[in-house]
Amino acid sequence: MSWKRISLRAKIFIILTGLVLTTLLGGSVTMFLVYRIGLLSNSVINHDIVALNAAQELDSALVMQKGLLTYYFLDGNPEWLDQLEKHRATFEELLKKARDSSYTQTQRDILNQIDSRYIRYSYMRDQVIALYKKGERDSGYSLHQEIRPQFLAIRDLTDLYKAVYEQHIAQARSLMGSRIAFINTWPWWRCRLLLSWACCLLTY
Repeated sequence: MSWKRISLRAKIFIILTGLVLTTLLGGSVTMFLVYRIGLLSNSVINHDIVALNAAQELDSALVMQKGLLTYYFLDGNPEWLDQLEKHRATFEELLKKARDSSYTQTQRDILNQIDSRYIRYSYMRDQVIALYKKGERDSGYSLHQEIRPQFLAIRDLTDLYKAVYEQHIAQARSLMGSRIAFINTWPWWRCRLLLSWACCLLTY
């Protein structure tokens, strides 16, 4: 049976059935996209933002150690060393916390580099402190100057570690934005397609 021989009533019924099915399909697509956006949003909020905060705390704990050994060299006040030890313990604790929140090989590689470099740096810094305490200021100062680039290298790594999460969060936000934009435009294009389809069927 050709389409022209079908009654107008049957055509309308077929068109309405098609409209309903298409609407259901469109609704399913929208629900799926909303579900995926929810998962992505939860992942960013529950993991990446928490991990970024941990990375920022790690960087802050490292920065807080800067200059304390120089202050001790200048006035010999042991309180500077007490503060240094406090911030060292905090840094090592936060480094363990960062390991728990890392989930990619890139993140773990950066943390491994931070850990190994900090161990070497901390060991040499203890040698500087020992020389200062023994009164060998010239030798201690010379070694002190040698380890400064090591501190800066560790700082670069903590910045890199933060940048990894910042980039991931930015990518997730961009993806969520594109999906939301699609959801907002999808009903309009769906209506245009349905109306065009219905008009074409009724003309035959």
